[in-house]
Amino acid sequence: NLTADWVSTNADSIGIQLDSLTNCDTILFGIFPANVISEMSTNIGSPNTRCNELIPFDLTAKNNGNTITSGWLWLEVDTNIVDVTFVQMPDDTSMPNRYGWQFQDLFPGSSFRVAINLQIPGPDDFPIGDRLQFKSWTEFEDTNGTQRSDEFVYAPEVRCAYDPNDKLVSPSRTMNYTQFEETLIYTIRFQNTGNDVAYDVVVKDEIDPLLDLATFQVLGSSHYEHLNTLIDNREITFEFKDIFLPDSTTDLVGSNGYVMFQINAIGGLSEFTPIENTADIFFDKNPPIITNTTQNSMVSSVIDLDGDGFLEFQDCNDENPNVNPAAAEIPNNDIDENCDGIILIIDDDMDGYNSDEDCDDTNPNINPGATEIPDNGIDEDCDGMDATSDVEDVFAQSIKVFPNPTEGVITLAGNHLAKAKITITSLTGNVLLSENLGANQQIHLPKGMTGMLILKVETEEGVAMKRILKL
Repeated sequence: NLTADWVSTNADSIGIQLDSLTNCDTILFGIFPANVISEMSTNIGSPNTRCNELIPFDLTAKNNGNTITSGWLWLEVDTNIVDVTFVQMPDDTSMPNRYGWQFQDLFPGSSFRVAINLQIPGPDDFPIGDRLQFKSWTEFEDTNGTQRSDEFVYAPEVRCAYDPNDKLVSPSRTMNYTQFEETLIYTIRFQNTGNDVAYDVVVKDEIDPLLDLATFQVLGSSHYEHLNTLIDNREITFEFKDIFLPDSTTDLVGSNGYVMFQINAIGGLSEFTPIENTADIFFDKNPPIITNTTQNSMVSSVIDLDGDGFLEFQDCNDENPNVNPAAAEIPNNDIDENCDGIILIIDDDMDGYNSDEDCDDTNPNINPGATEIPDNGIDEDCDGMDATSDVEDVFAQSIKVFPNPTEGVITLAGNHLAKAKITITSLTGNVLLSENLGANQQIHLPKGMTGMLILKVETEEGVAMKRILKL
């Protein structure tokens, strides 16, 4: 009975005739994929990553598609690892902390495995309880060309004299966010910390109703040859019969073991639906050791493009790390930094000019649009000077600049500007532009400079000073 992914290369039915003399027969038939699927996955497993110990790690690549694949299995090791010893020498060590093994002709459903021993760091170089991070992936070729699998991230906790029987889940992210369609990969780790050998080890896992048992699949184990997996209703039992697991005082490394499996959430979940999972570990006939409870919060997206810790659906601008719900609002810049839907504008005197534009934001009669009153000692229009009734000030008032504020280009209007020399400086006096105006009375302000600038216009008729606000 073939699945929809495979078709038979033979006739739809094959006749078999048996009689008392010929009571058995051998039938050969072929199958072929209905659709060509290129899919590979990887996983990393290990016993408890105890500080300052040499821990064996298993690395597996599995062909989940229906093509024959060849390529590379890659492992990127946490830079805090103290030492590395290889059980199988890698074929590529050209990059620090990255190792590659070649595989050839991996058939559908088959796996390629390698082992590596890693020296785990500890205090004072690495804090107890922090997590190491390892990544694995494949680069492979098949009939569909060159492919790259998704990355598998393994983030075990560094433990020192802690209860070593625990449970991990991947993905493992801030706030436990997991996408609806992501596969959950659980690793249950155990260690015999008694003072005698454990004949049998049994791990029982009551699967959350929000997980789809039809997608359950064992991925790896420290003791494959002893593993028997049973499913009763929603309880999965991993039996390690006759494992003879030594105690930690006799064989520290050999006293460890683990089992790893994958499963998917059911469909139709709402945002932030929690999924929890706990396992019980039995050594012989002793009471169970109860692991920690893993937690996943199911969401539609875990993308955080700008790396500010807020996911795409939480962040009003996921391309700017300075914009997120926890950011401090900066006034008068036309940006909603804290994603509250409000752009903060400070205009204390309510004259229509914010505090960055207004030279006196406590007086509504003083702003860049106000009318200058001569000889009163007040700069009403914020152009940097108080108008006077002398000839030079009359010339200054005859020079008009627009638009102001401007996004980059201003135009001067007035008499005798054809031979004018213009100089633009910052408020601190730095010269940003100096040129003769000529027949074209447009000025392109310096790029990259915003805020208040000072324009000085010099002609035979006099000198005019103007303030310009560049947005």
